[in-house]
Amino acid sequence: MATPRVTLKSKTSARGSRTFYLDYRVNGKRMRPNVGTSRKDAELVRAKIEQELVLGTYQLNSTKKSVSLSGLIDEFLAAKENTVRATTQHRYRNYLDPLRAYFNKSFPSVTGDIRLIETKYLRKFIDDAIRGDAGTGRAWSRRTANDAINIIRSLFKFAVESEYLARNPASKLEMLRIASTGRPDFYTDDELQAIWKNVDGHWVDPLKFISLTGLRKAELINLRWENLDFTKGSEQMTIESCDDWETKTGKSRVIPLVGEALEIVERQRGKNPTYVFTSPEGKMVHPDRIYHALKQCLAELHIEGDVHKMRHTFASTLAMSGVHLLQIRDLLGHTDLKTTQIYAHVAPKHLRDAISKLTHTDPGAQPREEREGKG
Repeated sequence: MATPRVTLKSKTSARGSRTFYLDYRVNGKRMRPNVGTSRKDAELVRAKIEQELVLGTYQLNSTKKSVSLSGLIDEFLAAKENTVRATTQHRYRNYLDPLRAYFNKSFPSVTGDIRLIETKYLRKFIDDAIRGDAGTGRAWSRRTANDAINIIRSLFKFAVESEYLARNPASKLEMLRIASTGRPDFYTDDELQAIWKNVDGHWVDPLKFISLTGLRKAELINLRWENLDFTKGSEQMTIESCDDWETKTGKSRVIPLVGEALEIVERQRGKNPTYVFTSPEGKMVHPDRIYHALKQCLAELHIEGDVHKMRHTFASTLAMSGVHLLQIRDLLGHTDLKTTQIYAHVAPKHLRDAISKLTHTDPGAQPREEREGKG
């Protein structure tokens, strides 16, 4: 049997730039992937593919035409457009767009054909993102990196299912270990007062509102006037899905509007006919704007945290005041009591004892008398 031959060729554009590509056949099908502008890198890719063809380890059962990384990402996002929520689609882009840009810059010789992408390239992207060297705007936390790993795994799983790949190069990416104290992280009263004094004035009311109601950032951004009920003495808001946005759990919940939270809402009247909280320009808030406004303030004050910590502050304050865990769960919109249980650490001792008994029983179980038909 003849030794498979992989030929390195080049072409020059009208502007004089030189690009290398490979020319070989797999199962009679001609392959001509672009391998970048560096001859050295192109030679390494050529040698690798030729060796795999000789050893029979190349992805010979790939039956479709090769696809670039950029093309794969576009196909993946298009396939998910009508099957996931808009917020999930936005999350995919937050990770996959930096991946695309990083590979175009750092590994141009493999971006033209995803069959050339190896686990070590993906791992390098994650490592650089954690260090802040991947062009992601800021260094990723380990938790953020793990979220990215899951999405990258899904991307290449899609490639396998689409028959572009025989195996998933992201399947061997290791999840990063995250130390957990099991305790909620919340802002102290002094920290809150410092934040209100130093953060951009436009964002004081929205951030305060989260600390007073426990809303998620996306819930605040998508809160509409039609979700508010101003009936005297029973003012409240309903957090629920709409046509272009869905709650994290898909369920709705009602939160009373009292005291300063109600005053904050009243101050928003007239700014936008649809949304309660707006950008300084009076438009719908972009998630990054409120995030960066707070992060900039926290950096100046040398305080750790983010927008979500305001939600923890709301729940921790209730727990420290003796509010029952079940009530906190309902206000936060948790689907599992175990998620809310972290606030037991800051609750009074009598409440911690009650919670301990509650969470060691089946909350859906009927009393013994009812199960046995008594009473």
